[in-house]
Amino acid sequence: MLFTLKKYIGGMMLPLPLLLLIIALGLGLVVV
Repeated sequence: MLFTLKKYIGGMMLPLPLLLLIIALGLGLVVV
């Protein structure tokens, strides 16, 4: 249970910077 929760939180934290980068690139393309 604890391991699954930890794994789930880890899975949520890892793509976050990548998601922000994709959003930033998307906004950059819209502005330009």
